[in-house]
Amino acid sequence: MTLSSRPHSDDPAMQTHRQGSSSDRSAQKDRLVDGQAEVFNPHALVDSLDEAVNKLRHASELSASGIDHFVRWVGVIADAKDQQTAVEKLASTIANSGGVAVRVGWGNHSMSRLYDSRLGWLGGESQFYQEASAAWESDAVLPTYQHFTIENPSGTKRAIFWIRDTASAVIVREFTDHHETLSSLIWSRPSAWLSRALTPITGGWLSGSRWPIKQRVIISVVVIVMVGMILMPIRYPVNCDVVIETTRARYIATPFEGTLLRSDVKLGDQVKEGDTLFTLDGRPLRIEREQLLAELQESSKQYDSALGSGRIADAQQAKLKREQINRQMQLLTDRLDKLAVLSPIDGVVVSGELEKRVGSPLERGETMVEIASMEALRIEMEVPDHDIHMVRLGDPIKVRLNALGNRSFDGTVEQVRPAAEIREDENVFVATINIDNEEGLLRPGMRGEGIIRGPSRPWIWSYVRDLFEKTLWTLGY
Repeated sequence: MTLSSRPHSDDPAMQTHRQGSSSDRSAQKDRLVDGQAEVFNPHALVDSLDEAVNKLRHASELSASGIDHFVRWVGVIADAKDQQTAVEKLASTIANSGGVAVRVGWGNHSMSRLYDSRLGWLGGESQFYQEASAAWESDAVLPTYQHFTIENPSGTKRAIFWIRDTASAVIVREFTDHHETLSSLIWSRPSAWLSRALTPITGGWLSGSRWPIKQRVIISVVVIVMVGMILMPIRYPVNCDVVIETTRARYIATPFEGTLLRSDVKLGDQVKEGDTLFTLDGRPLRIEREQLLAELQESSKQYDSALGSGRIADAQQAKLKREQINRQMQLLTDRLDKLAVLSPIDGVVVSGELEKRVGSPLERGETMVEIASMEALRIEMEVPDHDIHMVRLGDPIKVRLNALGNRSFDGTVEQVRPAAEIREDENVFVATINIDNEEGLLRPGMRGEGIIRGPSRPWIWSYVRDLFEKTLWTLGY
């Protein structure tokens, strides 16, 4: 599209210039009238009219030039991909269209970059850079340069244009006339760092799309946040079934063959060390002891009779029989003292329904009850075998038990058993964590679920790992 340099009759700038020219003519006419009243000079009148016509022609040409410059400036700013590029292109356009030398400083409290329309971006060692930096921190005045400043609405960035040539005052005035519009356009562009960050992801659509820049920036930021969340490294979660076990338990067995006479505890009872758990029937032992007492008396008589009659061999034999009976008596006495079976520790009866076995004959060493301490318990986490390589000693864990609702427990893995176990028809490795039961809320056998936080992996890996590994296996990798 070609823009005509011919000014439109309705252009505000033309109207302003016309009004100014009319005012000049009115003033000139007043002076002529006053002059005519004093001395009428027709040549002076002609010269004044020619001067007024020349001023009007110059004002019209200046207005048309300003409009043309404004349109070009808007175009280069709109095409820029970011704010710094917009300032750079604007400086080059001003220099090319006006035949002037332009420098642009960029920064905030101090100047961070300097662009020269002839030399490009200058480094800090440049003399031009040092002069502009000094001017930036004072009144922005450079000798032989006109300048104007644009600043973003938040006051965190600004750019100062220094223009040197005879036409610089005109350029400054033209820019000042449209300062608000041009400034808004420049600061509407994205920051340079944002443009560089989004270009590899968006393929340049941020600066080249026809969508409004605000929508492009919002969409790009949302995409970056989503990609960042997907790729964000987190500790890989290993989900496990959990069971509570005691770290101190005792299995109580029958000390000898006998019959269960009485059960003194039930499942779930709290017991102290030394409390009676169950009692065996001692009547057969007492009967046997009475028999042994009778035999002991008979053996003593035989010993005394043989010793009195001088039968030394018979006396020795009677003595040996008496010692044997004494040993049997001692054994029976010990068993009678152990008819009441006592608890060796403080704890809770966690297994053994003794009341159902009262009157039943018992074998020696047969397990009757299990006593578990409630003070120190152990969490056993059943790690699936395909996740065991993700678990290491010291990994943090979080456990939630079904019996305690939403309450959870934290800890770290203290031991991983080297051999797998079959639990509920699944092959698992057991990781253990000791836990204090100070509040008394935990019980052996409680079940729940837990998470072990393994090594760092992308967040999405926990969802696609199984599919990815199965795909590789299918492809033969």
